[in-house]
Amino acid sequence: RFPVSSNDSPSSYRTFIAVEIGDAPRGAIALAQSDLRDAGADASWVRTANLHVSVAFLGDTVLDAIPRIAALLDKVTPLQPAFDVDIAGGGTFGRPDSPRVIWAGLRRAQPLVALQAEISRGLVELGLPVDARPYTPHITLGRVKSSRNRPLLAEAIRRHAADEYGVNRVSRIVHMRSILNPAGSEYSVLHAAPLGRDHA
Repeated sequence: RFPVSSNDSPSSYRTFIAVEIGDAPRGAIALAQSDLRDAGADASWVRTANLHVSVAFLGDTVLDAIPRIAALLDKVTPLQPAFDVDIAGGGTFGRPDSPRVIWAGLRRAQPLVALQAEISRGLVELGLPVDARPYTPHITLGRVKSSRNRPLLAEAIRRHAADEYGVNRVSRIVHMRSILNPAGSEYSVLHAAPLGRDHA
């Protein structure tokens, strides 16, 4: 068994399924985050080490389900060859004048959308929760908590709306554990499922 932290119940972990971000685009995103942070808005910013593309947020996951999730990923991922996505552009969720979430976008993400659909179908069959909303792959940069300095933040977001952060190779899907700490969430990999070989 994995060690149980004080953030978890004895029978569950807080988990999600994700795509990792490479060092080069991660560094480019961090520079944009720094400029956005300088707007002085009341926002919580995702730490550079934690940047990722969510595939499915599972929340409290019973420990008995973890090996079944691993088996699902190992079944689905070999069917999809490794692929590249472009991390570029950005925007917000929420009204333009009252953003809730600030994100960076993905292009050429059709293989990821198809893979997410297959994983979601498998999670439903396992009786696990799946978000019913249409899947829009993105990287969350920060979450806005109040209206402080909102106009300055909006201007900073506009400055970065067309940024190009680089190419990201997607070669595996990971099931991650999230531990909530006062200094921010800490992530660890519970299982990594490689994608199939690229035969191009």
